[in-house]
Amino acid sequence: MAKPSQVLAAMDRHPGKTIVFMDVDFTATGDLSWLTKAPGDIGLKMGAKRRRSGSTRLTVGSQVIVIKPTQAARDFVAQWCWHSRQSWVTGDTDEATLSLTVGDAKGWAISGLDKTMLNACLVHHWANRQSPTMSGFLREATNYVRAVTRAQRITPSAPRRE
Repeated sequence: MAKPSQVLAAMDRHPGKTIVFMDVDFTATGDLSWLTKAPGDIGLKMGAKRRRSGSTRLTVGSQVIVIKPTQAARDFVAQWCWHSRQSWVTGDTDEATLSLTVGDAKGWAISGLDKTMLNACLVHHWANRQSPTMSGFLREATNYVRAVTRAQRITPSAPRRE
């Protein structure tokens, strides 16, 4: 996946600066400078949902990310890159690999971005809103088939004997 490596490249291009990285289908309609003041090493859009079973689920979004110029932030993005390189097997999205990275929690400080303020200064045009959706089972089955197919293409075959 390209997003984590693009974030790392942006950190290399702009050393010592806070980076606000967002999807291309966003339009800024207001002042974004407040994002640079977000606490911690990484700022993410987060959400929580309660399941019918009573348990909760924390979600993180990669649509808008604030990256501070700290070693901990660089380590976080490097870990995200590592999870993304592993995703060719599982078919994960960048948000799934971002969630795995957040779950690693290796000394970086992550803060949630204020959704009300984000909605006040950014408009999301949802480039994929017209895309057809599929059930969770069908998505998992598709990802499995995709992973097996990729693994077969990558695994070298034995030389033929004639």
